[in-house]
Amino acid sequence: MRRISAIFIAVCMVLIAGSIGAVLYLGFKVDESTSAIVALAALTAMALYNAVSGRLRDRGDVGDQIADLSRGTADLARQVGEMSRRLIAVESRVEGAVNKARGAVDPIAAEIGDINRFSSPTKLTGYTGLCPRVNQSGEMDRQSGEMDRRGPLSKHGPKYLRWGLMEAAIAASSHPLYKERYQRTKRRLGRQRGAKVAQIELATKLTEAIWYMLTRNPPLSPSLRQAPLSP
Repeated sequence: MRRISAIFIAVCMVLIAGSIGAVLYLGFKVDESTSAIVALAALTAMALYNAVSGRLRDRGDVGDQIADLSRGTADLARQVGEMSRRLIAVESRVEGAVNKARGAVDPIAAEIGDINRFSSPTKLTGYTGLCPRVNQSGEMDRQSGEMDRRGPLSKHGPKYLRWGLMEAAIAASSHPLYKERYQRTKRRLGRQRGAKVAQIELATKLTEAIWYMLTRNPPLSPSLRQAPLSP
């Protein structure tokens, strides 16, 4: 398209220069050589003007393109800055969650020590002191048919281990996978002691899950990670 325009302009300039020469020769009776020189000078002037204006126009187009590129670069820089701020915010939230989880997990790992000391999840649960005392008499239970009377926690084990498990249970109680179980136990036992007992029950189940994870070393997969604790 630009080549066709250049050819058209060149033809127009030749016609204009020829017309000027013809007018001088025919209309003003100027000799042939002078008319030809004037026509050639007019053609040269028009060619120079077209070249200079074309260069200026191209320079203006380049300037506009550079300005557009600069605006695009500035927009890209703003977008990169916004993405960086969002990434920093996400990293901060992830780091906070990791630190919170580590604050609960580190005491648990330190207090449990060698998991091979515990031959079953019941042994580990008993070591944590999360098992309630049971006040019962075998004879009385058979005769009266009364259920076992469960007292407060035995609290025989390390207190920091119980604290870490209880913190993990409190965090798990609001998770969608465990919330329904927690709320069901809480409602069943009533407002006065339901929440505490539900947290202890969830902490006990988490202790059993920890024993299985540390002893069986199952592969971590989405299905295992998202599976709720068994009732």
